[in-house]
Amino acid sequence: MTTRELSAPPVEPVGVAEAKSHLLVDHDGDDVLIAALIRAARQHVERETRRALVIRPFRRYLDAWPERRVVDLAPSPLHRVVEVRIYDAEGAPEVLDGALWLADLGAEPGRLMLRRGVMALPGRPLSGIEIDFEAGYGTAGEDVPEALRQAVLALVAHWYEHRSAVVEAGAMAVLPLGLEATLAGHRVLTL
Repeated sequence: MTTRELSAPPVEPVGVAEAKSHLLVDHDGDDVLIAALIRAARQHVERETRRALVIRPFRRYLDAWPERRVVDLAPSPLHRVVEVRIYDAEGAPEVLDGALWLADLGAEPGRLMLRRGVMALPGRPLSGIEIDFEAGYGTAGEDVPEALRQAVLALVAHWYEHRSAVVEAGAMAVLPLGLEATLAGHRVLTL
């Protein structure tokens, strides 16, 4: 099972102006750098927590349905399932009617269950099932929980202040104090 992000988020959880205020930067000379640090920090927070901060589309690929016919849809939080497609042996897709599956938006991670009695077997042996879904807290940075926004700001500040160390010694692996504790309560765990 593979999940692919179909497009980048339309906005970041923290804007450049907010990050500059946090950094006490009052010039525009580092705006491109700060924007890049925001993207990198969001990606780090999302990877560590298995969450999407801002709503955007994803696609889950499966070779076959799991034994219990329930598919985890990470990253969390699951906003909605858009479409489920099954490919036949010739590679032609068939969109499954929404009445044939059930989405659990409240689970962590979200889940999709193929209803009992539904025979929706793929003919294509690899990636014969595709599930398009959206995940994230909302469409604006303000929709993201404040702790996760603060984690992004902490990373931006740390990386901005230690730019030379990052370039010289690869110090992006060194994280600011308290970041792990901030992210711990937001991690989506799996068995």
